Amino acid sequence: MGGWNSLRLAAKVEVSARRAIIADPVLAKDAIYVAAPFEGDVVRLDRSDLKQVWRILSHRFWPIRVYGPHLLLFSDMEAQVLVVDAASGKRLWTRSSPFPTVDWRGELLLPNRDGFEVVDPSTGQRQASISVTGGIPPDTARTVCGDIVLLRTAFDPMVRAFNLAERRLQWEKNLL
Repeated sequence: MGGWNSLRLAAKVEVSARRAIIADPVLAKDAIYVAAPFEGDVVRLDRSDLKQVWRILSHRFWPIRVYGPHLLLFSDMEAQVLVVDAASGKRLWTRSSPFPTVDWRGELLLPNRDGFEVVDPSTGQRQASISVTGGIPPDTARTVCGDIVLLRTAFDPMVRAFNLAERRLQWEKNLL
């Protein structure tokens, strides 16, 4: 978007010392989602004119991605994922999860201590489970690359590569 920059956004969005935007905005085709999670608001702005479309009280959630017609929000303080209708802001479902969601092959995965749950983004209902060798401790960083999810905990130099398609540990190495 030629000419689009954060200064233009900052000039149009009302921000005060009490309502700072502290999470990264999420960009969609026709919208920008911003949050002040400690104050509790998530706002949808029209991308063409930056006018507010809706505002919801989100209780320390911030937007992490648009997933089809859904906006996924996460709160590490509440250890929950909240999904709202991206167009209206209507709450669809909330699930406990100590980690943000993972998108794999168009499926929405919710990490948990044992692995991942494949969930329906419209309802939040579990469709399947994927057990991960060694589990997923709370402080685990996750990166998905194709069918492989890389897992590393904060104080462990070991990195595990888990193959989601084959449901098996691909390799485990000390990469540090």
